[in-house]
Amino acid sequence: MATIISKRQALGQIVALGSLYDARKDQILSQSVFSEPLSADATNSAKVPSKECIIDKSGSLSAMFRQLGLSSELGLSFLTGTGPYTTKGSAGHLTQKKLNTAMQDVSIVCTEVTKHDTLDLDNEELLGLVDDEALETEEATHVIIGIWWGARTVVSCNSSLAGLLTNGNTKEAKPSAEERVIEHIGQLLTGKVATDDATFKEMSKDMSFRVNADIDPEKQTAQISDFDAVCQFVSKLPTAIKKAKAGKGTCITYDLIPIKDFAQRVNKDLGQEAKTVKPVIQEYQERILFLFEKLYATKLSLNNYFQTLSQHALSVPKQHIENTQQDIFQLNDLEDSLKSELYQDLPRARDPDFDGSLKLNNPEWIDRIEKYESLVSRYATKMAFESEVTKLAIKYIQPPEVEGACSKNKGDIYIFYYSDAATITPVWKDQHDKFMEIAHTKGNKQLILVVDCDFEGGQQLGGPRIELRQNGKIMTPDFVVEQQGLVGKCLVRPATPADLNKLPDQSRDSIRRNVKIPCPCPAGKTNECICSTCKETIFFLADDRYMYCNCGRYRPANAVFKCLDPAHGSDYIKYKDPDELLTILNNLKEFEQYNILILGETGVGKSTFINGFMNYMLFKTLDEALEAPGLRWAIASSFKYTELINKKMETFTVSVGTETTAEKYSLEGQSATQSCVTYVLHMDGLTLRLIDTPGIGDTRGLQQDKDNVKDIIRTLKSVDKLSTILFLMKPNSARLGQVFNFCMTELLSQLHKETNKNIVFGFTNARSTNYSLGDTGTPLQKLLNDKKTDITVDYDNTFFFDSESFRYLAAYKVINKAMKDKSNYDESFQKSAEEARRLVNRTIGMTMHEVRKTLSLSDTRLYIEGLKNPMILINKLADEDQTELEKQKSYIQKFGVSNSALEDKLKITVRKPIKTMLPSPRTVCADEACKTVDGDEKGEKYAVYKQICHDNCGINTNNEQIGVAELSECWAFDCAAKPCRICGHEWMKHLHISYNLTVEHTKVDNTAILEIYNSNKSESEKASAAIKSLEEKAKILKDRKDFINHSLASFGAYLGSIAMVKYNDATIKYLDYLVDNAKKEGKADDQRRFEEQRRAYEEQLEKITKGDAELNIPPTVPSDADIADIIGRLDKMEVNGSKIKDLLGEQKDNTPPPHSAVTLPLETAGKGSKFFSWIERLKERFSG
Repeated sequence: MATIISKRQALGQIVALGSLYDARKDQILSQSVFSEPLSADATNSAKVPSKECIIDKSGSLSAMFRQLGLSSELGLSFLTGTGPYTTKGSAGHLTQKKLNTAMQDVSIVCTEVTKHDTLDLDNEELLGLVDDEALETEEATHVIIGIWWGARTVVSCNSSLAGLLTNGNTKEAKPSAEERVIEHIGQLLTGKVATDDATFKEMSKDMSFRVNADIDPEKQTAQISDFDAVCQFVSKLPTAIKKAKAGKGTCITYDLIPIKDFAQRVNKDLGQEAKTVKPVIQEYQERILFLFEKLYATKLSLNNYFQTLSQHALSVPKQHIENTQQDIFQLNDLEDSLKSELYQDLPRARDPDFDGSLKLNNPEWIDRIEKYESLVSRYATKMAFESEVTKLAIKYIQPPEVEGACSKNKGDIYIFYYSDAATITPVWKDQHDKFMEIAHTKGNKQLILVVDCDFEGGQQLGGPRIELRQNGKIMTPDFVVEQQGLVGKCLVRPATPADLNKLPDQSRDSIRRNVKIPCPCPAGKTNECICSTCKETIFFLADDRYMYCNCGRYRPANAVFKCLDPAHGSDYIKYKDPDELLTILNNLKEFEQYNILILGETGVGKSTFINGFMNYMLFKTLDEALEAPGLRWAIASSFKYTELINKKMETFTVSVGTETTAEKYSLEGQSATQSCVTYVLHMDGLTLRLIDTPGIGDTRGLQQDKDNVKDIIRTLKSVDKLSTILFLMKPNSARLGQVFNFCMTELLSQLHKETNKNIVFGFTNARSTNYSLGDTGTPLQKLLNDKKTDITVDYDNTFFFDSESFRYLAAYKVINKAMKDKSNYDESFQKSAEEARRLVNRTIGMTMHEVRKTLSLSDTRLYIEGLKNPMILINKLADEDQTELEKQKSYIQKFGVSNSALEDKLKITVRKPIKTMLPSPRTVCADEACKTVDGDEKGEKYAVYKQICHDNCGINTNNEQIGVAELSECWAFDCAAKPCRICGHEWMKHLHISYNLTVEHTKVDNTAILEIYNSNKSESEKASAAIKSLEEKAKILKDRKDFINHSLASFGAYLGSIAMVKYNDATIKYLDYLVDNAKKEGKADDQRRFEEQRRAYEEQLEKITKGDAELNIPPTVPSDADIADIIGRLDKMEVNGSKIKDLLGEQKDNTPPPHSAVTLPLETAGKGSKFFSWIERLKERFSG
């Protein structure tokens, strides 16, 4: 079978014999079929001089293709605009489009052929140079075996068609003259005439000329515009051709044969089946040419319309002219889209195995082009659009009919609002195209409406828009804008409805990870993943392995993805490997977490501040918050306000939310926050955790305050780091009362001194001081100085808020009442929002405090309180044991160690301390009339409290310490420090007991003496051994006693070095109390013992904190690790069989704290970039 040789026009492509060719894309590949350059013997060259001219006056694509020797199929490749063809030289002719219907174009293409070079396929040298590997190139379908040399020149001219705009008829004279001029130029090009003719020069004086040539003498074609310049160019062309490639000129055409045929000719076997190419079907070719012809005709018509508008500037609004120009730009974009789709269609159309549908066969393309045709006259657009939509059975209605038309439909309703003015806005095309897309894919349950707003009741439109309603509610006012927000995002949903689980009743306070991962499609682009239904950003929780959105949650293995990349296709797809997806999700960046601890006096407005803060994060102004649907709130609250209406004072009550066990509506003087609650705000990759705490200074008394402080400490156990400690207070207190001083001191005393860098002050009700530091500033600074906190109150750590704007918002949203003087609330909201964002800025920029340090302070203080009573008893027992050992040692030294002397020493008394919890804590009276002093068989004295004034007392205070302040809150004293209602004595004569520490005396074998007694040693050896044993035991007792005293001193030194507020040494205070009490009771021995303990403690404390200058011993204030080690050793230490930790008073609570956290729903569909862009700027600032 004969080899079929195909021809391709070079059109500026660089061609070499032996080059590989991809006929599916009409591209010359960079690779040659030969491994080395060819010699002259391997090729044939023949002179084939010829000249041919083709004239066209239609300007159609088909004619232009024919002029340049292109078939319609190869013309499609050129039209894609993305192929290897150049637009320089003669190929530039194809880029010249008629710009005005009032112009007549005529062109001539002259092709001159000089030589034809071909491969000598029978040459043995050539056969040896064939590259076997190149023959297997996957993209290759053909091999170039011949090149035709010469030059191609195109000359075009155009002129105005007089009278076209007035009567629509063309005159024959001008086109005929143009043809005659072009024919004459053709004769010049072919050499049939040697010189120009003055007649043609005169004839062409109103014509404009253009030249596109493969060979351009002196690079002058760009400047050619008249007949003389064309003639000068033509005269120089023969010489220029002779100089090019030794007289060959440039490549104008090349010959191809299928790679399979080439392999046979060179006796090579292909390792794989050669790629075959089928011709593009004629119907498709004709359709594409029709589309482009229609497109170019429309562009021509629209350009003509724009020129017509420009000539009627007095009657046509300027805006209309400018918008028409924008339409021209948009039509160029449509041309780009058409070319892009054609570029994708052509390889498929030429693929024998492809049996799908080609994109440009979609009838929508014609509709899109015709839409621009309808823009050329006033109101034509509206009439054409009306016809377009009614053909699809879409209701075209007037504004008053909207609600009636929607009332009976419960499904999706798409409403397209437009007007004549709206049709010329920049968004018209996007809105129209999206609406038509919706209309063409209309479901059975969908209702689609077009509302013409030019009629009565129509709204003033800034542009057309598609409103989406579901179940009668407006879901989005502008569907297209929402869709445009999806650019760069990947839609995600569960594969089936059954895979979607409802959200838990309580949101997890877990670390979130926004899902931004590669789509599993071939494009594999990394996009932010959003829910296809609610449009909320998908986030992942690693602790439960679920993906979340507003709709619910589902397992990653059940997630399907769809990005907007064209390579993805129309279907949602899964990750092939669920484990790979889970690994990607686990490696996502976690939300940056910042904890803000909010502290303050009862009634300062912490809860209202948090409600306001939530809105300040979302909105910059009160109007923005009022326009948003619903009320954003975190904490249930209730308030009243009064207004003068018609000369009568009316009171309104506004209740937000429902009371919970953690949050109660505020009662006078009581903290509305009953226990610590963490409010979690997730904002664009950042998490703020606001830890709301009960107020200090509660009217329920000191005991309630202590319970609240304990709750705060327990809550901090669930936090690793604190970013900010926010003290809320009022800005206008010239004198800080006892309650405030107590509150600040109590709160500061719980904090590690390192937190002074994290402490900031927030002032509520700041409108009263014009959002500045009022009278509170001076006494606050004095308090901080007095407590030696090293905190200076300045701009960077003071923030001013006024939550009255939240009250306005709540009244407006809850009871539909607008408070008077809104301008004040506008300013309040704006100022507060600015300050709230400044606070977040400060929070992100601060070094975080490690909470373990503050907790260590609290635990150490608690350990000291618990160790005070056991310490006294342990030291007493140690002294008694020491005395007994000394007696035994003295006896042995005096009487020796005969067996008869040792027999009495084989038993010893073990004094074991026992902690006995009472059935319930109780308040008892220590007055002499209400107690007695009893003794045991050994003569030990102890108090017996006869009068129980309050059994089962819940006061939390020190055990067996008379007159502590907390006792004044006991029921026995009417919770108000009154005389006891049971015994009548003053409250200061009472104490609180919850347990008794007693001593259990037990006779046991003295194993050390017994061993000596039974040994075969001599009496002197037995004596020495017994004395040594007693001395060793005495040393153990002394070391234990010293370690306990050293531990207490270390605790005191530690607390003194790390506490924010100077530590009031609880051990010294307690020993002073015991000394004074023993003195009152006439117990001289106890008094001396307690005074000695106090002296020893102070010596230990001074040694630790100050060192010894004379011995050059530096201070040894213990570290966190040292304290932990001491506590660990104490916990393991035993006293005659009882562990010290079992003797402690109040025990450290090691159980995990109850965690009450509320995740606030701030992230909603499409709002991330709008509401939280300021957060993104903050993160960029601090990351940079």
